[in-house]
Amino acid sequence: MPKFKHQPNEQTPELDLSDETTLTELLNADVLKPKQDTETKAAEAAIKELKPVKVTLTLSPAENAQLTRMASVKGVEVKEFLHSKIQELFLDSNVGQPLISAPSTLSGSAVKGKKITAPTGIARRSY
Repeated sequence: MPKFKHQPNEQTPELDLSDETTLTELLNADVLKPKQDTETKAAEAAIKELKPVKVTLTLSPAENAQLTRMASVKGVEVKEFLHSKIQELFLDSNVGQPLISAPSTLSGSAVKGKKITAPTGIARRSY
């Protein structure tokens, strides 16, 4: 441990650079080396322990036939085709695509085809 010269009235003590062990410890200290972050290590370890999730999907015979045709056109199995489409449509692209389809006051209601609009009569323009 570095030795400090400390005066009773001083708030920050001075380092004793005349002491050989203090000087050696300072020279050997790697200040540019990042500190070991235990929280980051714990998060990385938890991520490595995650296992893939399986999803079961029930399709009608017509939906299955259509997916089978689409997959055969691509030359892959239905499972691979669905996985690639999920990646393409939801996970890889359209990062900024809005997921809101209706105002929260209408959630659960049938609002298909309606656009989300602001309340009328609140905004006024002044010319």
